[in-house]
Amino acid sequence: MSVGPAAGGVDRLLAPRGTRAGRTGRRRSVGLALAIGFLALLVVVAVAATWIAPFVPSAQDLEDRLSGPTIEHLLGTDYLGRDVLSRLLHGARPALIGAVVAVVVSCALGVPWGLLAGYYGGWLDSALMRLADTVLVFPSLVFAIAITGSIGAGIVTSMAAFGLAISPSIARLVRAGVIGELHKDYVQITRMYGCSSGSRLVRHILPNSLEPLAVQVTIYAGIAVLAQAGLDFLGLGVQIPEPSWGADLSQAFTYILVDPAATLAPGVTIMLTVLAVYRVGDAIRDRL
Repeated sequence: MSVGPAAGGVDRLLAPRGTRAGRTGRRRSVGLALAIGFLALLVVVAVAATWIAPFVPSAQDLEDRLSGPTIEHLLGTDYLGRDVLSRLLHGARPALIGAVVAVVVSCALGVPWGLLAGYYGGWLDSALMRLADTVLVFPSLVFAIAITGSIGAGIVTSMAAFGLAISPSIARLVRAGVIGELHKDYVQITRMYGCSSGSRLVRHILPNSLEPLAVQVTIYAGIAVLAQAGLDFLGLGVQIPEPSWGADLSQAFTYILVDPAATLAPGVTIMLTVLAVYRVGDAIRDRL
């Protein structure tokens, strides 16, 4: 009679909890290291794409269109014969710039917004939160499309509009943190010592309210990468023929029946970038 599988199952159940936790911790550490390494590689690629890309991203070869991977073109060519790898490398720059613009704009607007609402309360809190509700009624991407369509397409304008769309969420998070800190003893002590409201907000309440924001910012950074790719896909971000992951995905999608694999390179790159950002966010959440 064979007892191998059952015995193995019992061994796993009886394994010390610390051993299982250690293996899980090692796997999570490896995943975090891979995520950080991938993001660091993206930064290097974004800075040095001009020197490391094998071809000029806009260079066309109409006699070699939609070809598969070769020694010369490691990821093949697109519908105009442009090197896919070179366009991916150059596309890292607008992807990272777009995410940074969105996060900076959302924090620059949302943090003071939440600070004032949470600290002063009353009618000011009500007015600022009703304004936040008004903006949050619209889906973030739809709001960004409307703003970008009004003021003109471009990576800065489109991602600044997206940052404006998500700033009310940042404001709500900061407001909740400020309200949680407002009545603690150390805040009352600053009142006794005569600290000004500005000093109390910036030097004492704000630093103690930002821990949840650190996690939320990484989440919004991942969403911003997706939003930037989506806006490029719609032609509202980086303008053709400049390389970008979203625009390249849009052009490859047009020829999906002719070359289904053409969408894989930009699509997988976007997916891996977002997953890496989210993994770093998970690590920050666990640390906090």
